[in-house]
Parts: sequence; structure tokens; C-alpha cells
Amino acid sequence: NPNAYSKFTDIKTAIMQSRVIEIDYLNTYNQKSRRKIEPIRLIFKSQAWYLWGFCLEKQDYRTFRISRIKRVEIRDETFDRSKAHVIVESSAETEKKKPYTHIILQFTEEALYRLYDDFDDKWIRDNGDGTYTLEISLPEDEWVYGYIFSFGCFVKVIEPEHIRKIIKDRSERITKFYK
Repeated sequence: NPNAYSKFTDIKTAIMQSRVIEIDYLNTYNQKSRRKIEPIRLIFKSQAWYLWGFCLEKQDYRTFRISRIKRVEIRDETFDRSKAHVIVESSAETEKKKPYTHIILQFTEEALYRLYDDFDDKWIRDNGDGTYTLEISLPEDEWVYGYIFSFGCFVKVIEPEHIRKIIKDRSERITKFYK
């Protein structure tokens, strides 16, 4: 979806330039609102992207699901990111307490666009044979297994062996389910 990519890129640009954005947002109750936000960071969790930032209307830090943002406009006004630094640090400390697992995944070309949507170039290696390797440390939980499964036959777990086994076992259970 080119529009989704453009929206995501605009938000990333605004974060890097510390510029206020105006969004049209649809909340979980299908209520539409227009918000001005100081965007701080993008977060990927539960198989979805979220924007975390300071909402100028609510005068509080809020999380917005990217798929529910219907329009993004980067404003001329800038903001001071340093005031969010303390809050970001404390939430980062909480994240660090979760056990992280070093994971190596190999993707086919069909998955490349999603890989670049989800991860920075520095984590992705072109193997020169039509496959790409992602090497990263993530908190190991159901989300990670679901994320791997979301790539279907376009991904293979290289390491660690215990995650290879989990994905293989679940794949076999799915296959049996369809017999």
C-alpha cells in the first residue's frame, strides 16, 4: 500500500526532524478526531506499528496505531525532544528487563518490502543469491512466533535451534489440521 508507506515515511521524517504532525485518527470506538502530536518514536508490537508521542490536545503522552491514522501532515513547528527523554528511558528500561533472544532469519525476495518496512537496513544482509538475512535480538514471546509465521513460506529460521523447532512443530500441526 503506497499510501501506508508514505504515511509511515512522513512520521519517521517528522520524528527525525522534531516537527509537529497533524493527524486524522480513528480510535477503537470509530470516533474520528484531528490531533496535533509531537512524535517521539515508532513502536512495533502485537504485529502492528504504533506512534508514541505527546498529544497537544490531551496534553499527555499517547500511543496511536498507525493503521488508524488516516492522514499525516508535517507542520512547520518544531518541538524539544529532550523533555520526552526521561519517559523514553524509563520505558526502555522496562523493555530491557524482558529476556531477549538472538535470532537469525533468512528471507526470500518476496518478503523484502516488508523486511525494509519493519527493520532498519543495518539489520538486513543481502546474501547475493536472492535471499536476505535478518540478524536481530528480540524479546522471545508469542508475538515473535506469530511474526515469523506471518511471512509464510518466505522465511526460514536459521538460529536459534529451539525457535526453528517451535516453528517446525507448529507448521506440522497446521498441515495436519488441513488433512
